[in-house]
Amino acid sequence: MTYNDVEFIDFRNRHSIFCRRQQFINKNQHRHAYYEIELVFDGKGKHIINGHTYHETPGDIFLMRLTDIHEFIMEDGCEHWVVEIPPATLPDDIAKLMVNAEGDLFTHLNDEDYRRAKEIYLMIEGLNNKNDNFYVLSKMHLVSYFIMFILEKVENKIPEKYSRINIQLREIITYIQNNLFEDLTVTNIASKFYVSKEYLSSFFKKNTGVTLNSYIRKARLSHAANLIVTTDKKMIEICEMSGFNSLPTFLRTFKSEYGMTPSDMRSNYINKREGK
Repeated sequence: MTYNDVEFIDFRNRHSIFCRRQQFINKNQHRHAYYEIELVFDGKGKHIINGHTYHETPGDIFLMRLTDIHEFIMEDGCEHWVVEIPPATLPDDIAKLMVNAEGDLFTHLNDEDYRRAKEIYLMIEGLNNKNDNFYVLSKMHLVSYFIMFILEKVENKIPEKYSRINIQLREIITYIQNNLFEDLTVTNIASKFYVSKEYLSSFFKKNTGVTLNSYIRKARLSHAANLIVTTDKKMIEICEMSGFNSLPTFLRTFKSEYGMTPSDMRSNYINKREGK
């Protein structure tokens, strides 16, 4: 399996935990800038994760990380119940458990566990459009519980050995996510992992499909967008907490990425929440 031309899917209009029931069609290999839970509700098809093929049936459940590459080959109309999870919305300890787990995170649930998984999903789905702090916290706890539920089920299916490349990549991504407000230059990160900046740049691009600087920028913007819609912090505070050196740079980069200013995004969410 090669990593050339891998689509890198980022949030554009959603920056909080979000559920959607999706009818899947064939989709080329891609990876996400967010974590994703996929519960197979109906139909069948092939789900290829990191080059490994899984034949989907109802009751299958997948947990996709930022380092996972996957694609779909549908054989019979397949409906997934999906939870999209921006990295900034997960507690660090939960994120580390998921990121450091080895192997593809997949299992087939028995009838009782499948019923429970659907119940958890429906609870999260019921909070889809509720964005005040109470409901954001509720979604975070439900998603954390859902991830732990899945990890427990796949524990015995995780291979004893795993690719050293993927382990190193996960460590780099985890470091970036935990230090967005630091001076994340290629040189500094390379020094942290005792490699040259040339090696790090080449390694990251080859195995993710995006440059290291592009990934850092997207991760910072995703974190900033989450703060914008879930807090009332001032833009200068969000700018600093997301690792941008100046407010003008932050505002310009944000608008270029999302097509709106941070203030416009906050206003849109407030209006939507209040039904305006």
